[in-house]
Amino acid sequence: MKRFYTFFISILFLSFISISCNSTAQNKLKLIEVHDLEIKEPSGISISESENTLFIVSDNDGAIYETTLAGDVLSTIELDIIDLEGITYDSKENLFWIISENKRKLYAVNMEGKIVEKHKISGKQKHKNSGLEGICFNPNDNFLYILNEKSPKQLLQVSTKGNVENTMKLPFTKDVSGIFCDKDNSFWIVSDESNVVIHLSKEGELIEELPIEIHQAEGIVISKKGTVYIVSDAENRLYEYQLMK
Repeated sequence: MKRFYTFFISILFLSFISISCNSTAQNKLKLIEVHDLEIKEPSGISISESENTLFIVSDNDGAIYETTLAGDVLSTIELDIIDLEGITYDSKENLFWIISENKRKLYAVNMEGKIVEKHKISGKQKHKNSGLEGICFNPNDNFLYILNEKSPKQLLQVSTKGNVENTMKLPFTKDVSGIFCDKDNSFWIVSDESNVVIHLSKEGELIEELPIEIHQAEGIVISKKGTVYIVSDAENRLYEYQLMK
């Protein structure tokens, strides 16, 4: 009887630890607000250097929208590019890097909307809609980091001349749909199909996995204050979270 009691207490203790760990992961992203967007099919998001405005791309009309932090449109840059799936602001050069999924194209666009560079990104994709899906610029090493959504799921390290310098497999989720690189060179990647945000070290090791409830999340950016912005392509919404420590 004593053995059974000890075993039972051990099981309860382990269950408590497991629940506590899961609760911590679930509570680390605290939902602050959900904003309706007047942007159809938002597919990527970035933030200005001042962190006062956001930049959102649409794969519906191929435009870059500058918005308030609540998603209200301030200005629009019209582009003659289709199937946009990611944007990142390069504060060093004061321009945008954007990607087109099915053509596997990387574009550098200045603040007036002029395409100043265009590169074809090498690599394979099984379907037209399973290619380049998210992008971020790391000012610490001057590389772009681009996601290949699936088939294969990969993180590509790409030079600003469009050369793929390195690839990393991403086995943690069903797909990958948006990426942000922080000041510590670690990656925050959102998955549409798995409904999670995963946090990876610069070597690609899984640090943590944070569940989200967003239908078709397709872009992520994090401010210096720890505010997490995620856009939903299907809902035309901007989700605002606080990253809890």
